[in-house]
Amino acid sequence: MTQEIHHLPRLVIAAPQGRSGKTTVTLGLCAALRARGLRIQPYKKGPDYIDPSWLSEAAGHACRSLDPFFYEQPAALLQAFVDSAQHADLSLIEGNHGLFDSFDETGVGSTAAVARTLNAPILLVVNATRLGRSAAAIVHGCQTFDADTNIAGVILNQVAGSRHEARIREAIERHCHIPVVGAIPRDENLTIPDRHLGLIPRAEEETLLSAITSCQQAVEKYLNLDMILQIADLAPPISTQTFSRPVEVNTSDVRPRIGILRDRAFTFYYPENLEALEEAGAELVFINALTEGELPHVDALYIGGGFPEIFMDELSANSSLRESIKKAAEHELPIYAECGGMMYLSRRIAWGERSAEMVGVLP
Repeated sequence: MTQEIHHLPRLVIAAPQGRSGKTTVTLGLCAALRARGLRIQPYKKGPDYIDPSWLSEAAGHACRSLDPFFYEQPAALLQAFVDSAQHADLSLIEGNHGLFDSFDETGVGSTAAVARTLNAPILLVVNATRLGRSAAAIVHGCQTFDADTNIAGVILNQVAGSRHEARIREAIERHCHIPVVGAIPRDENLTIPDRHLGLIPRAEEETLLSAITSCQQAVEKYLNLDMILQIADLAPPISTQTFSRPVEVNTSDVRPRIGILRDRAFTFYYPENLEALEEAGAELVFINALTEGELPHVDALYIGGGFPEIFMDELSANSSLRESIKKAAEHELPIYAECGGMMYLSRRIAWGERSAEMVGVLP
């Protein structure tokens, strides 16, 4: 067993409550710092497929998940972070919900808990709509609710003007003794359209990518990026223990081919899962269910979630692929499907007043 010390600049982007602007800020920071030539590794706290699709686009690197739900012990979460952050100049972790929100009163599943595990400074995004000095009380409450939670700076969002910003900035810096590193004014362009499960996934519509540019421009104009980088760089070193273990070598020349439906309809995949399949020796074969006419030769099929109901007409129109998958299933091809993938395997999808024929493997 050996001990290793890692200097990994990092920040958690959090907020007192949801819908405060965390994603706007994190997208803008990823894009703006990437434009400076930095390698940004994005993360999302919380089981989520949609926000990571946007963070991946903005950073130019696949967003990874950091959530206690996926790890039995905090040390495992920390090790997963260290392993994936090694080659980044800066890691940005977007929280979810409110800073201390969790599935139970212990708070073990909260963004604050993740920040403590990573020993990462937090930038708190405060929605300033109809707030004055009370913003300082909110920040101070977050500071004192758990003394081990390091709130290192504040970003104001939705400020009404310069006087509004100055009043809140003075109150926070006087009473909370941490800097306000920027203030973003109200701007309808800083939104990504959403629907029933949150934001529209990045892969669905290319025209929505302009939202990233808008977020980047706002961050570059209104936030003190140099100060933000200084705060990230002050994150303390991380100590991890490395255990020597025998390396298992796969001596077989056979690599199972696993087909994966990945397109605008099916986008819900964690990169960690795909990497685990490859590390186990699988060859991944990506298939577009909207355009490809038949199932290629594969040894198994993986259909993740997404929004097949939005693309039901296009999926239904590709009858040759549907029939190819159905025949493969009848010949006992192993198929793993979840969420929207299960819907695609059913006989029909009905959404509102519309319905369309699907694969027909499931009743």
